[in-house]
Amino acid sequence: MVENRRVCLDFYINSRTVKPFEGEKTYISTGDSDDMDNAGIVTFYNRPSRANVEPKIGDIIFAKMANTDKTFLIDENLVKNIYSTGFFDISSKKIDNKFLYYLIKSDEFDSFKNAYSEGTTQISISDKRLKKIRISYETDINKQKKITTFLDNKCKVIDDIILNLNSSISDLENLMQSTIAECVVSGLNNAEKVKSKNGLVDYIPKHWNFSKLGALGILSNGISKGSEFFGYGMPFVSYVDVYNNYSLPQITSLIDSTIEERSVYSVKKGDIFFTRTSETIDEVGFSSVCEETIDNACFAGFLIRFRPKKNSPLHTGYAKYYFRNTYIRKFIDKNLMIVTRASLPQSLLRDIIVLLPPYDEQLEIASYLDNYVGDIMKLIGIKKQKILELKNYKKSLIYECISGKMEVE
Repeated sequence: MVENRRVCLDFYINSRTVKPFEGEKTYISTGDSDDMDNAGIVTFYNRPSRANVEPKIGDIIFAKMANTDKTFLIDENLVKNIYSTGFFDISSKKIDNKFLYYLIKSDEFDSFKNAYSEGTTQISISDKRLKKIRISYETDINKQKKITTFLDNKCKVIDDIILNLNSSISDLENLMQSTIAECVVSGLNNAEKVKSKNGLVDYIPKHWNFSKLGALGILSNGISKGSEFFGYGMPFVSYVDVYNNYSLPQITSLIDSTIEERSVYSVKKGDIFFTRTSETIDEVGFSSVCEETIDNACFAGFLIRFRPKKNSPLHTGYAKYYFRNTYIRKFIDKNLMIVTRASLPQSLLRDIIVLLPPYDEQLEIASYLDNYVGDIMKLIGIKKQKILELKNYKKSLIYECISGKMEVE
């Protein structure tokens, strides 16, 4: 049994910056790390400025941000990547590296990390505060190895179940995206199709029209202000509000805005917002519609607002799904240029082709997809809840073992 006292972890914070390299490497940002398949590919010269951590085999990297569990033990595969400066890179001569990995993933460490984190727009822990964390753990390195062997076996069983659940979620999401795309480019009624030169799809229903987005309304970039203006004041539509939702959720972010700013950057029913810039191309061009006016609100500078003209032929419910369909995604990916950051210019957004069924048919498509997507999202929600429960159990098991509360034979 471990003596019941807390001590500081004996580790080094490494400063391994990226050295010049030929060809391409995978860049892992703190946003990518839960899904390595969506990580970006960069060269030494076009990589984002934050792509500047290059750990060695045996190092542990973990996100500096509070309330996030993104931790990796660098092996012969992960060492080939470069990582964001949003990660700490640590190692130790007195703690087994696998045991240190489990320590960083423990509930106790996570609690202290969150408590010691600070900031306004992004809450994270500093080097100095990280060094102050004191937790209980087994200091005998032979016992550490025994504990890690036990945890490796137990955690593999849990991880395999989570992997299967995630695979099932991915299948459901792919099915949902396929159905959305089919509905918004072909309709629900198996109508006669004709060849079209719209540049998006080869055939559309004979009775449909199409238009470039720029002909249907006005595009505007959002507000840009210093960090001291955030956290209080009036409603603020953030990048995350748009990226994560087909339609805007209840807005919780706040900004200190003027009457003039709330007029210029207003958020009205029928507006469609697009993510404008990010470290990777995969996060740019996602849309979210505003289904009800949000009084006194502004929207972020990392977004573009599309405001339809009066008597627009585009229905909000249909637009909610249309601009998230896979054909639009392919159009953006094909035409977007990336230098240091991926950025969606208004000129590209104006050229997006909008397929326009008759208004009543748009309503019909929107209603069908509301029901269909709602059912799929319920199934996904159940599986995500199960994953959350398994992750919490895993963290609890790790804590019980590394703290000595559970005897490992």
